[in-house]
Amino acid sequence: MKQSMVSFIMVLVLNWNLLACQKQAQNTDDKAINMLRDFYTLFLSETCQERPDWEKVDSILKKYTTANLRKQWKELSDKMDYDLLIDGQFCLKEWIKTMKISKDETRDLTYKINFYYTLENKQMKKEVKLEVIEKDGVVLINKIILDR
Repeated sequence: MKQSMVSFIMVLVLNWNLLACQKQAQNTDDKAINMLRDFYTLFLSETCQERPDWEKVDSILKKYTTANLRKQWKELSDKMDYDLLIDGQFCLKEWIKTMKISKDETRDLTYKINFYYTLENKQMKKEVKLEVIEKDGVVLINKIILDR
């Protein structure tokens, strides 16, 4: 009887720990998705203008990204002659409305940002994958994932 009671308590504790871990992961996912939505709303609002205020863009990047991401973005965007955060050379403010953000189920801490638009009567999609980290309770974009 005592052995079965101990086993029962152990199962309850393990289940409680599993539920707590799942809840924490869900909270991190929710925080990451909300942060990415806020970031891209501000980033696209500024960079899609005819004359972006680059100081404002820098402040947006500093608020939502790590130094690692900013270095990677600058180096690769200069080298490739397009913006890796939008996967292209141009952007449209309308992307804010069509943006879809989801967790990448194949990689930890990675999220997919999809932008949808029409070009020459064809539905188009751009996809950016970003790795996030949580530092002191704040979720930040840490890396652009290149699947090329």
